[in-house]
Amino acid sequence: MSEAKVVARNIFADLAHQPKIKYIPAKSFPFVIPIGGKFAVAQVGPFKIFGFPAWILKMLVEFHYFHSILPFGAAFKKWVKSVWIYIKND
Repeated sequence: MSEAKVVARNIFADLAHQPKIKYIPAKSFPFVIPIGGKFAVAQVGPFKIFGFPAWILKMLVEFHYFHSILPFGAAFKKWVKSVWIYIKND
């Protein structure tokens, strides 16, 4: 989104013969990407985590999300069910 704003401003600046804006990249955000089975890749700050520990982190992030939109009991119940289905399908 931030790149699109800079590009749009630079196009208008180019058409109006004004100086362009220099793009300054935003800081990177932590991420967790499931790969399949019980494997994932995660990056939190300078740390990169691979495999099963990253999958555990993914599951904890998922629980945190459920807890942010549901009461604790309902979030825990839904999370346990999702983990059980995920393990069963593996």
